[in-house]
Amino acid sequence: MATYLHLTLDVRIDESIRDQLEDKFPNILYIFPDNVASFHEPAKSSAREGLAAVFRPLWVAGEASFAAAGIPTLSFDPSREFTLAHITEGFSVLADKFNVADFDAVCVPYTVAGEPAFGGGIADPLPSDFMQELKRGLDELQKACDKSMTIKASKLG
Repeated sequence: MATYLHLTLDVRIDESIRDQLEDKFPNILYIFPDNVASFHEPAKSSAREGLAAVFRPLWVAGEASFAAAGIPTLSFDPSREFTLAHITEGFSVLADKFNVADFDAVCVPYTVAGEPAFGGGIADPLPSDFMQELKRGLDELQKACDKSMTIKASKLG
């Protein structure tokens, strides 16, 4: 069974932090905030910033030693409105593609305030109903794991 990792983003995450996590948990599934366009067209999203920049490019290219799944929490494309259904779809795709029991850990980013690190940053904070849906999905994901722990990114870097 997997450990649900609350990765507290008290510093900017980079490949060295990811490598240290993989030393502790060799078979890890990363969950990261995504935008709607990249979620639906992952092959076109290799040039990204933030968390997605650390996880998506290698995974899309088939060079990753890890698994990664984005949960859409924003849209940069005005023709693609971001809706509550996108978050639900993200967790549905995650459940269809991955069996949590197959991993040593499931790593989810959190702010220093203990909130999921989805929305905010370069995007506006998520509206409360969107954050509630995100937390519902993360709670279900955490229930699928047999234990939980918090790791500060600064302790790994």
